[in-house]
Amino acid sequence: MKKSIITLAIVTPLTLIVINLGLKQNKTNFQSQIDSLNRANDSLLVKIDDNQKLINRIDSLNEVLENEIQSTKFKLGELNSKANIYKKLYNEEHNRIDTMSNPVLVREFTNAFD
Repeated sequence: MKKSIITLAIVTPLTLIVINLGLKQNKTNFQSQIDSLNRANDSLLVKIDDNQKLINRIDSLNEVLENEIQSTKFKLGELNSKANIYKKLYNEEHNRIDTMSNPVLVREFTNAFD
């Protein structure tokens, strides 16, 4: 019995030392993994911030281009109105010339260059 108590007295502290060393090793591994994950998280946060800045710049550029599109559409509308007026005047003049007889057409042409 004395022998088993001595064995128990020696084995128990050795077992505790081995367990303690194993726990310290795991703690070190976990801490290094946590540190690595924190660095990766910081890196991702920087990339997110950079991407947000890029999105804001693109949104600003998009707004400028949208304003230019609206301005161009307005100018095209004005030009379309003028084009319709000129087309109407052209068609009226074309129809007037088509309906003229040859002598009237010659007189009109001559009067235009006098």
